[in-house]
Amino acid sequence: MGYQTIVLLILGIYFFIIGAIFGSFMNMLVYRVNKGENLFGRSYCDFSGKPLKIIDLIPIFSYIIFRGRCSDCHKKIPLLYLIIELCLAIISVLVFIKVATFVNVINVNLPQIMLYWFLMFLICFIFIFFAYYDYLHWEIDSRSVNISLGILIFINVINIFVPLPFLGESSDNFIGGLLLGGFIFLIYRITSGGGMGEGDIYLFALTGLSLGIVGGLLALTVTSVTGSLFGIVKAIIQNKRIKGLKIQLAPFIALGFLAIFFFKVNILNFLGFI
Repeated sequence: MGYQTIVLLILGIYFFIIGAIFGSFMNMLVYRVNKGENLFGRSYCDFSGKPLKIIDLIPIFSYIIFRGRCSDCHKKIPLLYLIIELCLAIISVLVFIKVATFVNVINVNLPQIMLYWFLMFLICFIFIFFAYYDYLHWEIDSRSVNISLGILIFINVINIFVPLPFLGESSDNFIGGLLLGGFIFLIYRITSGGGMGEGDIYLFALTGLSLGIVGGLLALTVTSVTGSLFGIVKAIIQNKRIKGLKIQLAPFIALGFLAIFFFKVNILNFLGFI
């Protein structure tokens, strides 16, 4: 095994672990934001309320070693916790792979690698958070939306003065955010909701702020197609009419964003546009 392969493998494992840790944090974050609890308090069991031990806090490993049960009260822990930890771990590695296209990671320029990784992962984290929150609670947390908009605007302002290779032109992103958010707002008003929640408007604005005009429209297309297909399948399974059927849209907005964020070139190439 060559030196380059070893370096890439070590960094890949490192970012997988970091992503899993953030996945564990997200499980706590979604729960506490919904309950309005302090985000910085010690983690505790959802069932007994007792503080968790160190071994309980190890992402993925603790779920497997205790067979999906709390080590103290032995209540079954939702499989979704493990899925979120694995999801963030994989996304973290995908972000690292994307960073490797901008930075010579073999020379281990850690400050630059970590900066790009953190900003890119933060954007992905935001979308996964809203997808997870909406899936569990059928709503978008308004305070989290405001914070996320502030983060995306701030990153785009930085991009004006210090160009970030994973973002397009900030002007394109700002216009994309306004156009996509405005377009969804018009649809929302014309259709009196049309199965969407008001929070979805802001999520599409975040999509435009992250991907620009073209990327945002592509993400909207992916969201519309996958959301519609899911709605049709759900209607068939539940033997209901599609009209009036409600689904959580945020998971499909996140899917559209992630698909374009990571695989835009591949998708355009597959469709024959490049």
